[in-house]
Order: sequence, then structure tokens, then C-alpha cells
Amino acid sequence: MTAGRSWIIAGGIILIALALRSVYLDQVHLHPLIQVPVAEGRLYMESSAAMAAGGAASAVPAPFYAWLLAGLDAGPQSVRWLQAVLGAASCALVWAAGRILFPPAIALAAALLSTAYGPLIFFTGELMPATTAVFLSLTFLMAIAWSVRQPGLWRMTVAGLLLGLTSACSPSALPLVPLFAAWIARQLPGRLPVAGFVAGALAAMASFWGSWSLQRPEDLLGSFFRLWSGSERVPGLEPYFVHADSPLMAAIMWEWGIAFPFGIVAPLALVGMGYRLLSQRSPLENALLLFVVGSLVGALVTAAGAASRLPAAAVLLLFACSGAAEMARRRRVWRQWLPGVMILAGLSLGVHATPAVSEAERGAVHYWRGFAFEQLGMQVNATRQYRRAVDLGVERIEPLYALAAYYDEMGDLDRTVAMYGELLKRWPDEARARALLASATLRDGRPAEAAAQYERLLPAAADRAALLGRLGDARRLGGDFAGAAAAYRELLDLRPDSTRALYELARTRSKSGQVAAAIGALRRLIGDAIWGRRAALQLADLLIETDRARGQLGDAGRTPGWWRQE
Repeated sequence: MTAGRSWIIAGGIILIALALRSVYLDQVHLHPLIQVPVAEGRLYMESSAAMAAGGAASAVPAPFYAWLLAGLDAGPQSVRWLQAVLGAASCALVWAAGRILFPPAIALAAALLSTAYGPLIFFTGELMPATTAVFLSLTFLMAIAWSVRQPGLWRMTVAGLLLGLTSACSPSALPLVPLFAAWIARQLPGRLPVAGFVAGALAAMASFWGSWSLQRPEDLLGSFFRLWSGSERVPGLEPYFVHADSPLMAAIMWEWGIAFPFGIVAPLALVGMGYRLLSQRSPLENALLLFVVGSLVGALVTAAGAASRLPAAAVLLLFACSGAAEMARRRRVWRQWLPGVMILAGLSLGVHATPAVSEAERGAVHYWRGFAFEQLGMQVNATRQYRRAVDLGVERIEPLYALAAYYDEMGDLDRTVAMYGELLKRWPDEARARALLASATLRDGRPAEAAAQYERLLPAAADRAALLGRLGDARRLGGDFAGAAAAYRELLDLRPDSTRALYELARTRSKSGQVAAAIGALRRLIGDAIWGRRAALQLADLLIETDRARGQLGDAGRTPGWWRQE
């Protein structure tokens, strides 16, 4: 194939891919979950904004992507269009990589499939590193092919640099560094190529070292099914929310019995890899197989899911087309095609059948919808989504706080108290919720319940003085004057200058009949700029009641200032 024709084909693939991504972005640009960055995308936007302002980046799974966003300093929609360009270029790279190892027809078929591969289009619109990771990983594969055909130290260093950047953008690529170092050592003589490759990879990863985390061993089985199932869900989100707004996505990505497209592509790719393993392969094809295995293992031990498997899925398209072609070629010899058909059917109906989605996972999607609506000022819609998330048992505390705050703002104290109570059943150590519950019950006319909540907060309180004042108020309103006085006295021990505590202590003492102590406390407050007037009025009322009790009300025989010696 001439160079000119190759460029024409690559350009056509890019134009088709860009057209489909443009259609998708145009269809969903008004969707709340697209207008407002949510879930993992929100973390990357916040981290990049902090870095752009000269601050420290937040902990994110792919620090290189956050660094890229900070460097671009562009709005979400501009980032999505840039990702559309990278996604289109990735489709051309699928064709370029396929040309090296497969017949031209298979390479072209895989590239055309990649232009319409639903997850690749969906992640174009998400502020997540998946699209960038796919582009970098395919560029790395092209660099490896170039380096092996024309060996050179600097070429291997560039290949290592690309793989290092891929690892900093997708932790699932980390195992590829030692795997490809070993592969290069077998393919090329001498130590310099391996040294250059490893040096390039480490140089790219050095700034981001320590940002990755591994799955717990007990989670690996569940991670395997999340990784290899047809579902395209990511934490807190699933792509199918755009179906109502995007007819394109509804047609190319769905979950009807078998999750499409990965539920079909993956089994076909396994069949294709099986046929290739039984035939004579070139070293570069072994490298492609190594990339798929290493990427999937990396996704399994880091963060199994739709986004982490996407680089491997882009390469699996080549093997899927190869598997379909091999089965078609062997259609007349049943002993050759029947095993492939059985494997395909078993995997499609078994592992790749649409997995059950837990109520909590669906609740997380409703939570993010509520969050997006709230950010857009659509409070009624937000409340409806938060309520749905709570009903589904979402494993997040934010929707319960949001609902309680909304009910409180609407003046519905019964539902406010109920919501904080539900929150504390699931998170009993949530001090903020307990304090808000106490405040709500106090305003709802239940001071004894409020006092009980404040008492539970006191042992572990960071600001004991603030709670003592509220506890004293609750006890006083509930008629426990002795308990209220004890709380105010302890507050005065901690903050001797607290005139409010002194005033409330005086009021409490007067209610409990400790007249002399109350008069003494009020006398200390007469000259206070804030509490002096209230103290004077309270003192006057107290003296009048004292005279009434003694039968001396209106006695003119007393000398001025008599109460100071009382």
C-alpha cells in the first residue's frame, strides 16, 4: 500500500470518528451530568484547578491527567473536544497497528469498529483519563514496533517514556513496564535497549510515584467479574444515563441480555487469540498479546472497571475481527469452527451476560444526578434524585445531609429529624449529623431529646465549651435547671469571660430558687456592653418577684442601692 493511500485511509478513519463523537457531544451537551462534572471527573477538575492556582493537587488515580488539565486551563467542554480529537486519532492508530500484524481488511475493520465503539465515544465526553490513556497506549505500541524494526537507544527511551506516561494516566499499565523490559531483553541483543526503555519509563513516572493503590486481595474476584463482564459502569456512574438524550449511544451501547459491545467483542477476541496462539506468530504479535494480558492484569489489581480496561479493549478489537475472520474461513470444517462457536456462546451467555447491578450502585447514579441538579439550581429535581438514592441504600452520606438541609429550609422539622436519625443509624459516629439532629429537635420543641444528643457528643467533642452552652440551653428549656446550671458552670470554668454563660447561669439559678446566687451573677453583668441591659431587666424582675414573695413590694423605707447589699 502506498504512503499516499495510507494517509487517505487514516484521514477517512479520523473524519468518521470525529463525526460520530461530534454527534454524541452535541446530543448530550445539555444533560445535567455532562454540564456538571461529577464522580471521578469532578475530582480531576478540582485537582487541576488547585494546581493551576499554584496549590497542591488532590489525590487522584491518574495524576498525569490532572496535570494535563491544569496545563490546558480550559473549560470542561473544550477538554471534551480535545478528547474527541485524541479519540479519533486513536482509531487511526488501531488501523496503523493492525496493518503491521494483520491482513489489511482486518486492520480496517477493527479501525472502523473503533470509530463506533460505544465506550470509546462515551469516555470522550467524560472528564476522565480513559481517552488519553488509550491514545498513549496505542502510541506506545507503535513506538515499540518502530524501535524493534529500527533498534536504537533513543527510540527505546522514547518508547519507555510513552509507557511511563501511560502508567501515570492509567495505573493498569504499570505491569507492562517489567513485562516489556523482559520482552525487549529477549528480542534485542545487549543491555542498552532495556536500560534505555526502563530509564524512559521511570523518568516519566518519577513525578507521580506513589499515587497508585492496589485492590485488596479479598476484592480480586469481584474485580475480575467487573473487569471482564460486559457492563460499562465506572464508580458512581454508568454510561447508559445518556440513552434518553443520545440516540447514537442508545444504538451502539446497551444492556439487553448481553451487554454490548464489550460482551460480544471480548469473547470474539478470545476466540481470535486462541486461533493465533495455535499458529506461528511474529514477535510483534506476541508483544500485542503481552500488552492485552498485562493491561488486564494491571486493571485487575488496581481499579477494575470500564475505564481501566479501555486501552486493552481497543486492542481486543483487532483480535475480535481476527476471530470473526478465522471462524468465517473455517465455516466448512466443523471441527475447526465448532470449538470457537462454543467458546463464544459460553462466554457471551455466561461471564458477559448483563450482571446484576446492586441497589446501592444504582443509588450512586441517582446521587450524582441530584448533585448535578443542585449545582444547576434545580432544587426540586435534586431532592427527588437524592430521595431515590437514599431509598436505594446508596453508600454515600451526602444525599442524606442534602435532604435534611432541604427539609430544614422548608420548615419541615419532622422530616429533618427523621433524616438525621436515618443518617445516624448508618453512620453512628457522624458528630456533625448528631449536632444538627440535636439542633433540629430543640427547635421542634423536644429539649430533652436534644440534651441527650448533646450529652452523647460531649466525651469526644473537640470544642467542649461550644457544646456545653447548647447542652445548658436544652436542659433549661426542658426544665432541668440543676443540670443546666452544672453545664453553664463547667462552661464558665473553661471560658471565665463568657458573659452569655454567666447570664444563662443567673437565669437558671433564679428559676431554681437560688435567688442570692442569681442576683450576684446579674450584678456582675450590669456594666457589660452586650448583656448589661438584659441583666438589668432580669435583675429588676427578680427583685420585684422577691419583694412580692416577702410582702415588701413597694416598700419605700429602703435606702437607695439596698439590693447591692442584699
